[in-house]
Amino acid sequence: MSEQKTNSRIKFIGKYNELKSLGYDFQKLYAGDYMQWSKGDDYNKVRVWKRGDDVTLGGRLTNQSGSFFRIVLENIKNGVEFVTYIGNHENESAYFYVYLNKKTDELFGTSTEYDVACAAFKKEFLTDQGMLDKVNEDPRLQQMIDDFPDRAEGWEKLHVEVNSVAPLYELIDLGWVELAR
Repeated sequence: MSEQKTNSRIKFIGKYNELKSLGYDFQKLYAGDYMQWSKGDDYNKVRVWKRGDDVTLGGRLTNQSGSFFRIVLENIKNGVEFVTYIGNHENESAYFYVYLNKKTDELFGTSTEYDVACAAFKKEFLTDQGMLDKVNEDPRLQQMIDDFPDRAEGWEKLHVEVNSVAPLYELIDLGWVELAR
């Protein structure tokens, strides 16, 4: 089931004066008289804004902060574990995927729509290459088809490192954020 496209946002309802003790850096932006607290690396900062009470995510999720937050809350509510581990023991990283439909700017927490789009792309590509007709002639082609990478026109599979959104989870645990429209 697809996420509804809405103008949702992450609203901060916590205590601004306690953000510094949680490791947030403070910045006053004089041009718009904004105050901002941020935490995270340069590309993936979680930002809390005092003027407007918004919480925004950095990196590739900047424009989908509200949709991403809705997905995270749904997964927490439903007890869905969507973390995968990659790497070796010395350099292991926890991550999960979200799926962005670039045509509609919708973000999905499950891959159903993405998988359908991938299957259609794969079938079209392999048909154009004449490979589907040749599977019966050469059984090795079936393995090539099975191993064909996920790809779908107009879609992006976003790899989100858990550490990059850990400050958001911290705010959720404290009860300091909510979904607003």
